[in-house]
Amino acid sequence: MKSTFKVLFFIKRNATKQSGKAPIIARITLDGKIAQISTKLEIEPSLWNVKHGKASGKAFETNHINNSIDSIKSTIFNHYQNFRERKAYITAKTIKNSFLGICESSETILKLFDKHNDDLAKMIDLEISKVSYKKYLFPSVQKK
Repeated sequence: MKSTFKVLFFIKRNATKQSGKAPIIARITLDGKIAQISTKLEIEPSLWNVKHGKASGKAFETNHINNSIDSIKSTIFNHYQNFRERKAYITAKTIKNSFLGICESSETILKLFDKHNDDLAKMIDLEISKVSYKKYLFPSVQKK
């Protein structure tokens, strides 16, 4: 199954700041699902090229904005490619969270250790002894 992936940049004209500049937003679309990210960039609405999703002009500010947009876009594409290479389940939100450095599911050491102990409990008398299993239990659990 082929998925559709696109990154688009636009400005929020209805959220113009007191300075007259509008924030630039990145929109990630994957299989019709959308996630949006603030780029922390702002631009005068008159300098924004809607068709190309970039700033127009040759001023230092527009070059800086366009370079930042290219960098953000490249990073988002790299996150998408990493998910595809790992054959992980991908959504627009997972790409957004990965870009922002937000880990969606993280297991704590205690959860991993509990899983380990549950797996060991299933192997009692098959591969390990009950005495060996008890060595892995927390002191509060061993009293039971």
